[in-house]
Amino acid sequence: MWKLIYDLGVEFIPIHILQVWGGVGAVWGFAEVVGLRTPETIDVWRPIALSFGILFLCRFIWQVIDYPNRSSTEHHHDHHKVRTLASYTRLEKFYQLTSEFIPKYILEVWGGVGAVWGFAEVVGLRIPETVYIWRPISLTFGVMFFVRYLYQLIQAVKAYRRIPRNKSQNNNNDDDDINKNETEIRTSTRGQILFNLTIEFAPKLILEVWGSTGAVWGFSEVVGLRRPETIYLWRPFSLTVGIVFLLRYIWQLKEAIKKAHDGIPKQIIVIVVPTTVPCETKKVVDSLASDDLELGIAYTFSENISSSSSDTESEVGTS
Repeated sequence: MWKLIYDLGVEFIPIHILQVWGGVGAVWGFAEVVGLRTPETIDVWRPIALSFGILFLCRFIWQVIDYPNRSSTEHHHDHHKVRTLASYTRLEKFYQLTSEFIPKYILEVWGGVGAVWGFAEVVGLRIPETVYIWRPISLTFGVMFFVRYLYQLIQAVKAYRRIPRNKSQNNNNDDDDINKNETEIRTSTRGQILFNLTIEFAPKLILEVWGSTGAVWGFSEVVGLRRPETIYLWRPFSLTVGIVFLLRYIWQLKEAIKKAHDGIPKQIIVIVVPTTVPCETKKVVDSLASDDLELGIAYTFSENISSSSSDTESEVGTS
């Protein structure tokens, strides 16, 4: 029971801040950046932002209620979701796409704009004299997140179209995809891993670290808690939340690097040394073997190599 409560807290407190408060802040901040929210229209956009917050709150409550069933399913059937999609109708697939990508658009596109806009104000970079700088900066990030969103949407549509309706065929394809993914992971180079980590964690820094700061900052204004006379309270509180999410981000990045590093194949250079070489040479080889073991260099002796060989043969193997 207590473990479930702990898991729910660790899982859903960040989600609540990023998606419920963040949904409100995303609409609120985006409307200001694009010039729709002005002092004359603030009474219009406050109920609009709160309406989105209520929708995201209902979505959040459903996620909390469904968490025990979903975690149990993911534990026992790693590919349950993919196999279930094979039996979906086109209408059901359309529903799955819209239920995923409509919230994603608000949270990651509008949210990306609002995150930069709000974070800049919290840390004191955006003041009335610098608004003309931060508006185009925020919009630029919004364009980049919109392009990223379109790419993810296109890939998701392609994935849904590739799902066969035949169950047995689907199971075989699942196994092929699993083996293919495992092979790709095992054969990833350091450059590819660095690229993948950058693609994943650069947006996460903005959406979750800057975004959590902006979410608290914007939500507090929408609900009327942040006013000119209470800014001295909400600025340090928003920054504290941002620091907590920064620590969470660093931990996630560290775990991802560790997991990626474990998947890098080690190239082992096997140097075959003739047994007829002088004893002094063998001692040098033994010394090199102990020094280069962590570098993936191994040495072995063979009687099949003639002592007249002028060069030491070497071959490369992969463990």
